[in-house]
Amino acid sequence: MKPIIYLVCSSIRGRSNEEEVCQKPTLFKEEIYFKEYLERTLREKKVCNTERGLMTVAFGIGNKAEIRFLQLNKYFLPDGSFRKPSQAIAKLQKADGIVFGTPVYFGDCSSLLYDLLRICEE
Repeated sequence: MKPIIYLVCSSIRGRSNEEEVCQKPTLFKEEIYFKEYLERTLREKKVCNTERGLMTVAFGIGNKAEIRFLQLNKYFLPDGSFRKPSQAIAKLQKADGIVFGTPVYFGDCSSLLYDLLRICEE
């Protein structure tokens, strides 16, 4: 059985989905074609920079694991309120590994990731 790896996008600008971030990158066998695809998603504004980084992780993992995607802006809202964060935590608890993608704001992580970590601490 393959390990489950969650790719977690903690950007408030996140707008993509599991297929775009996790599944499509694993279809490429050669790096040059993956890079072309990555550039196309940037031009078409399909993904934010954080999601592009997570797509690169998915490409590197390939078919060695079951890759899943979690978009924190669906659970932690920019105004500081939450929408069922226990569902996000329950998903992450099933993971064998977690990769956090976050924009860097003045040397710190995003507020969404901070909120997730704060709730996990409780």
